[in-house]
Amino acid sequence: MLALNYLGIVTASLGMLIFLPQIVKQLGLTNMQVGWVTMIPYICGAISMVVWGMLFDRTGERRWNLTLACVVATAGLIVAGLSVGTVWALAGMSIAAIGFYGSKGPFWSMPPMFLTGTAAAASIAWINSLGNLGGFFGPSIVGWVRDATGSLPAGSMRSPHSRSCRPWSRQPGCTSLAGSRHRTPLLRRERTK
Repeated sequence: MLALNYLGIVTASLGMLIFLPQIVKQLGLTNMQVGWVTMIPYICGAISMVVWGMLFDRTGERRWNLTLACVVATAGLIVAGLSVGTVWALAGMSIAAIGFYGSKGPFWSMPPMFLTGTAAAASIAWINSLGNLGGFFGPSIVGWVRDATGSLPAGSMRSPHSRSCRPWSRQPGCTSLAGSRHRTPLLRRERTK
């Protein structure tokens, strides 16, 4: 179970790592500004790692701290996904980074709770090996969805036509989750002639 949990953490965090500059670039910044602004989520993550570690050490509760960190990361990704192209996407990515990096301390302290000696070493190696497959899956999934939709994942949930158009809307001119007209199937781009 820890290996699957770590696979999810790595998949989402590396998807964020690779595509964060492109999300920030949609704010209309120069390349230099994108580099500086991209630091913000990681500064939040570094602070979170220290603060969350202190809170975790004080309470001694591993499972709930890990669960809370994963919930915070998920909430941040949802906020970022619903607001691509706005400053809120950067705020969402900062919240996600807080959750991703806040989960490190509670997560890696769990295997020694129930394993010792060589079993602990082997389990940590297995968890790390399986979890790092997320380095392949995260960017691949984000890239596939980007290719299929023509925009960053969930970025097309913000309609270019109107702020009132949402994926569940059936209004003419509104776009679906895939960024195409609501009559076309999901994940299929409209062909331009």
